[in-house]
Amino acid sequence: HDTDLLIIGGDLLDLFSVSRYDKFSTYFPLSYELTQGKAVINTLASHFKKIKIIPGNHDERWKKHLLQKRGLSPFEIESMNMLARMATGDNHVDISDPLYCLVRDLPNVELVAPTVKDYAHFGFFHQEGDLIVSHAEKFSRTPNAAAGAAAFWFQSFALPSGLVKPFKVL
Repeated sequence: HDTDLLIIGGDLLDLFSVSRYDKFSTYFPLSYELTQGKAVINTLASHFKKIKIIPGNHDERWKKHLLQKRGLSPFEIESMNMLARMATGDNHVDISDPLYCLVRDLPNVELVAPTVKDYAHFGFFHQEGDLIVSHAEKFSRTPNAAAGAAAFWFQSFALPSGLVKPFKVL
């Protein structure tokens, strides 16, 4: 209980059951994944004063599933959100965001809002003081290549454009 802040850098949920990629021979139902994710975040919330969560690409799988696999339109998703908002009295409910549904009742847990510059939304990082936590979606088998690419982007683009302040740790 001595730590003031835990920042989760994305992919709190895997959402394998709605992924287009086969990873395991065992199938995990969505209800199981959500129940386990809720148990994890509840446990963390009971041990940390404040938690901030950066959504990752796996956390976004449910929305992609609704749009691409189920063929729902953004209008239909927003209509369902409106019904959920009316039913719950919570004006922020987003049924296409399972993370929100898991943390909405936890007062010490916050989903990090994207940094907005002009019309661009950058939701893959969060800065606290001189620390940047990022969920940059770059993969490489070469050691430090992905981290180096992220560091280059933050130094050459994000810092000069004012998306981030000077930082020491990435």
